[in-house]
Amino acid sequence: MSRDIRFAGTVETVFIEEGFDPAYFVALPDAANAEVAAITLADGGKRAFGAVRVEARIGASVWSTKLNAKAGAWTLPIRKPVRLAEELAEGMMVEVVLRVL
Repeated sequence: MSRDIRFAGTVETVFIEEGFDPAYFVALPDAANAEVAAITLADGGKRAFGAVRVEARIGASVWSTKLNAKAGAWTLPIRKPVRLAEELAEGMMVEVVLRVL
């Protein structure tokens, strides 16, 4: 089973506190959520605090992070240096490649 998951998603934001930059993320579509679940299940299903560590790529930017659980699905947080390097903005469609670690 490949540990690489490819999908397209929309950049979304959430404001955490007034005066701070919003947090940027991409919600994984249903098919990508199912692939993450299948990989983690094949690994025995045990993850520290339910976290799934991944290496993510958008454009030329690659970074390591953990997927966040949101309403029974996963979201990929986008770090500020990635957002700036790739000139991402809310509502943009992006191609994502995840590698489950």
